[in-house]
Order: sequence, then structure tokens, then C-alpha cells
Amino acid sequence: MPLSFTLRPAQPADAPAIAGLIGQGVARALWQRLKAGAGDTSRFTVNSSLHAVPTYAAFGFAPTAEAQARNGVRYQAMALEEA
Repeated sequence: MPLSFTLRPAQPADAPAIAGLIGQGVARALWQRLKAGAGDTSRFTVNSSLHAVPTYAAFGFAPTAEAQARNGVRYQAMALEEA
């Protein structure tokens, strides 16, 4: 069964809280928790914001297509295949 979640876009009021979390390992902790809960899944996909591509690349994700846009939102399709 595919595991899917959607995050709401950040709002201007979120900026101070978000800025205080950058570099604190929050994204890595969330990714590790999500991956651990995925069971025996060996393939993960994500439509990353262009800003987050380096973060996903650090987790081992690689682009699977050119950057795209839908409804004015640009994103990069990425995948991670684990042995």
C-alpha cells in the first residue's frame, strides 16, 4: 500500500519558527521515522520543491525527470531505490 502525505505550504507567519529549525536535523529525523514505518518498501518517490532538492539528494534520492510545474508550483520528481 503506498504511503502518502501532503504538507501545507508554509505561511509568512511560519517564517520565524522555520528559520529556527534549519540545520537542526528535523528533516533527517522525519525521513528516518517515515522510512522506518514503511516496512519492507525499497522504493520511495517524492515531488520535491526545488528548494528541498539538495536535502532529498543528501538522503540518497535522485531526479527521475526534468523539473516540472503544476498549478504554478515548480517541483522535481525524485526517487530512492534501496537494495
